[in-house]
Amino acid sequence: MIAAAGTGGHIYPALAVAEALEAKGVSSEQIAFITSSRPIEDRIFSDTRYRRVALSIGGLTGGSIDKVLGLIKITWAALTLGKKLKLSGVEEPQVLIMFGGYISAVARVGLLFKVNDVVVVETNSVMGRANRFFRIGAKATFNAFSSKNKSSGVPLRRSALEALSADTADRNAIISTISDTADPYDRFIVAFGGSLGARTINQSVLALVESGDVGGGGSTLVYLVVGQRDFAQFVASRKFPLNVDGVTLSIAEYDNDLIEKLKVADVVISRAGSNTVAELAALGKAAVLIPLPNSPNDHQTKNALWYLENGRGVVLVDSEVNSTNLRRAISSALGRAVEELGKFDEVDAASKISVAVLSLIESL
Repeated sequence: MIAAAGTGGHIYPALAVAEALEAKGVSSEQIAFITSSRPIEDRIFSDTRYRRVALSIGGLTGGSIDKVLGLIKITWAALTLGKKLKLSGVEEPQVLIMFGGYISAVARVGLLFKVNDVVVVETNSVMGRANRFFRIGAKATFNAFSSKNKSSGVPLRRSALEALSADTADRNAIISTISDTADPYDRFIVAFGGSLGARTINQSVLALVESGDVGGGGSTLVYLVVGQRDFAQFVASRKFPLNVDGVTLSIAEYDNDLIEKLKVADVVISRAGSNTVAELAALGKAAVLIPLPNSPNDHQTKNALWYLENGRGVVLVDSEVNSTNLRRAISSALGRAVEELGKFDEVDAASKISVAVLSLIESL
């Protein structure tokens, strides 16, 4: 049983572990997920074979009343989890893998007397509250980034690992899938802010393109994955692709094959979620990282600083992002010497975690 929900930073590494378990002979029927029922999770899991119990709950956000109501929902979900598993045809698990957040609390409490072997996976540079609490008694704990415990790396999905091991991608062929012309570009920039999107990134990238100057001269293609929240507004307000003085902006709401674009990008603009940072590090990409403000324990800032310390990127504070600062940051990122991949060689964390899980099962 794998508990992961809320963000791609939890869900995609969790899916990577599931894929690694399958690669070692575990049937997809022997793997099940506990998630929330957000639309983005429906979309992600619609392309997988794994069984899933989707709970209509969320985190403790909003005012005092909202938090109390959220806590009641979480508690009820934990108390009734066993019944939900039976109704879904999912048997009680031998091992529970927790990726943190409220969904892990539900899974651990709901299965408290039904599963003894627990594995905690922390994908951020700062361990969240749920993982800090429930790692007590866990049979194994994995930390993605360097800490007093050995770094395990962030579990990367098979598509990312395949992109890393594949021969050099055909840059022009990939660009042609998102461009309105077959002409090559001197520079290719990819920007994204997660499944919902990041308004700061969306607005600043649009303003930068409309200024007609992203720096460096020559022709530039900017590919912006807008996200679900702002996409309709973008499409209604302007005609895309947008062309301004040699700069072209192409947009998408969501991209399942984003890793292919990242591989051939000259610079990437993004938030600093752990999965994103891990993929960019493994790909050796120059990046402009804009940490999500007020992320739990300010973990995105710490993720971004880790990337900066390894010489790969530039960090911009969300409140200071505008077209001028973004242009300077892009130029600075392009000018940095990208480190060799050896600085982040823990690219097969999913395999390590799967080995630990299988060892626990074999010892039962």
